[in-house]
Formats: sequence, C-alpha cells, structure tokens
Amino acid sequence: HSATPGAIVCNDCDPGKYVTTPQATSCYNCDAGKFSASTGARSESTCVNCHAGTYSNTTGANSSSTCLQCPPHTTTSIKGANNSAICNLIDNSAEPKSNIVLYGLVGGGISLF
Repeated sequence: HSATPGAIVCNDCDPGKYVTTPQATSCYNCDAGKFSASTGARSESTCVNCHAGTYSNTTGANSSSTCLQCPPHTTTSIKGANNSAICNLIDNSAEPKSNIVLYGLVGGGISLF
C-alpha cells in the first residue's frame, strides 16, 4: 500500500492487516476472531480463524496468541468466534459417568467389573 496516492514507493502491510488492491492507500485489519502473521498480505484470506473453543475480540491481530480459551466449562462449536458470549456451556449429560462401579455375581462370588 502507499500512504500517498500516486506514490511510487509502496509499503507492505504489517501482520494482522491486508490490502485488496496493489494501489490501496491503506491496509484493512483482520476481523475480530481472526489473525494473520503475514507481512504484505494481499488478501483477506490470509486472516486465519481462531480455533473452535477460542475467541478473540481483537481486530488486526497478528498472532494466534490473541485467540483466548473460552471460560471454564464453555466452548464454541465454530471457528472465528469474536467474543466470549459465543462460548456456550458444555453439555456433559450424554457422557458416561466414570464414578459408577458395577458389581455382579460370577461363579458364586461378587466381582468388580
């Protein structure tokens, strides 16, 4: 991008930013929920989504370290979450309970299964 329209010298966009045309006079920030470590990015596609289970409300982020873990006992099912309100409580109702012990009669005695 060039800070001055018509200028011959162009500057690369910093990480976390991109241009859509080579003649652009300014860089765009990656959206919240995304980041880019690329210098001189020429497309929004260089902005990568934060992983599921994380979120970032930072625009122009240049590292995955801006993607924060959802609060305890919450997660996201989507990539690119842009705020912690998208983190939902984890439903553990379908998981087997690990503290249940089964006993049964085997060959006249009681056995632990």
